[in-house]
Amino acid sequence: MWLSLLSYWHKRYMTIKLERYKYQDCIIWAKKNGAPNAGRRRANYFEYILHLSKTLKPKWNPDAIRTPYPEVSVKRAKSPIKNNVSNRESRNGAITEYKEWKLNPLGSYPKNLIFFPKDSGKNHIASYHIDLPSHFIKAHSDINDLVVDPFAGRGTTLQAAKLLSRRFLGFEIKPEHVLMASQEYGLESSTSP
Repeated sequence: MWLSLLSYWHKRYMTIKLERYKYQDCIIWAKKNGAPNAGRRRANYFEYILHLSKTLKPKWNPDAIRTPYPEVSVKRAKSPIKNNVSNRESRNGAITEYKEWKLNPLGSYPKNLIFFPKDSGKNHIASYHIDLPSHFIKAHSDINDLVVDPFAGRGTTLQAAKLLSRRFLGFEIKPEHVLMASQEYGLESSTSP
């Protein structure tokens, strides 16, 4: 379960409601095009995203979200590194041994700082780019798993799940948002009494 923190009261409410969930990680979403602010504080270009789960070991597919290594890492990997990293070991007469870097062919291990653009906010206050939910869906589910979005809004997370061959279920109380999801992504909807 992923949450984007919005305000103090939202955090307080979620603390009370989510007591049975386990904290897994905190990711910082650095927005490539954040909201400008003309006030007395800095512009908002990031959000915290908390990873909470019902189990201690949730599904984790790091290979699905690896990114290319920076050039400096690839260059550094071409030279061997010391096995014994402490100078104390060298001073005590230890033989300096070297080992080769082994870069993962799929790329760098995922980090807790992610960069995705902010969506244009078409008719929805909390819109986000489809790459954001896609990142987490790939990292924490497999093909044909069920992705549930209890606050579906205009359906961006559901569309991401659909494109990644996951089953999906969303809930939304505002009919105009359900209509947006249907018009923008062609998602089917049904209403319950």
